[in-house]
Amino acid sequence: MQQGVGLDFHFHIRRQYFQAGFGISGDKLLENNHTQFKVGYGYRKETAKYNFAAFAGPTFFTGVHGVLDTGNIYKPSFYQGAGGYVCVQIATKLVYDIGVGAELFGEFNYKQNLLGVRFFLFFSGAYRGIKRNYNPHVRSENKK
Repeated sequence: MQQGVGLDFHFHIRRQYFQAGFGISGDKLLENNHTQFKVGYGYRKETAKYNFAAFAGPTFFTGVHGVLDTGNIYKPSFYQGAGGYVCVQIATKLVYDIGVGAELFGEFNYKQNLLGVRFFLFFSGAYRGIKRNYNPHVRSENKK
């Protein structure tokens, strides 16, 4: 059982959704022994009241753990590699662009598999006011 913190950034290019982020975890908060960086591709649906997202992609990690040697002394053993990452999250908006949510996530690799629930703050830059122009790549949100 470890505690961790992370930061994710969701963005889109036309109608394709991406995620980039990092996370650290350790036995105590901010005493990390495992660091991972991730990029993901996925699905995202945002309305005025909620945000739903699901992403999957590769993760790159580095870390350290103690190995007991013959003299009963723990020596650091460093590791690094690549693995996979998947997450599903839902956020409810308190006001249009600010909300809170929960995420189920999993990181899978040869050294350390992480499964968990993360609670997060949600900030969106989606609201830009009433759209007054036409963009063929974006579905209109204005009611007629």
